[in-house]
Amino acid sequence: MAHVQKLPDHALDAIAKQVGELYPSLDNSVTQVQPPATLTETFPIWTLSTDAIDTGKDNLLKLAQDTHRWHSQILIDSKPEGVARSIVLDVDISGWSVKQVLKGDLAQTVDDAIRWVDAEVETDPLVCILEVPTFFITALWLIDGQESSIVIAKCPESLQGLNRLVQYSSQEFLEILQRESPAIGIRDERPQPQPRCVGKVSQ
Repeated sequence: MAHVQKLPDHALDAIAKQVGELYPSLDNSVTQVQPPATLTETFPIWTLSTDAIDTGKDNLLKLAQDTHRWHSQILIDSKPEGVARSIVLDVDISGWSVKQVLKGDLAQTVDDAIRWVDAEVETDPLVCILEVPTFFITALWLIDGQESSIVIAKCPESLQGLNRLVQYSSQEFLEILQRESPAIGIRDERPQPQPRCVGKVSQ
């Protein structure tokens, strides 16, 4: 069974209080919903830059960067309706600030990935959120000692070779991204690769 990094109760209480104050402002109808918004799974957020992908290295544990932010799932009436993005304010993690409250399908896609991992992954990895901004990817990053893997929660349909709710080794994930071009609208200064044949990636 996968697990998450446990936050102190006072941290979760602080995030939940701020979410309770901010979430209703996104939709006037929320104030009429019973039960109120509740906070569930909370994950640290890591990010993978284009420069890191371009190194050609395959150790995601060394390439990803900690954003020092946290992703929390928000449920309304037991349904994933939003997410909160928080940051710690003090070195002793006594103070927390919610920087974003987002309403939309991200909560559902992450919930789908959580349920998939619970059902399909038999080991006990630590679960983090991994975001790849230049490819609009949000994934669950499963870290098990020196090994890690990726389960995509959300990604553009235009990406070749990546599908939601499939477990990829971190090496396979990086190899696929190295063959792809960043999403349109994201500035990219990478040199254009020479045409090459692409074979099937081994599982």
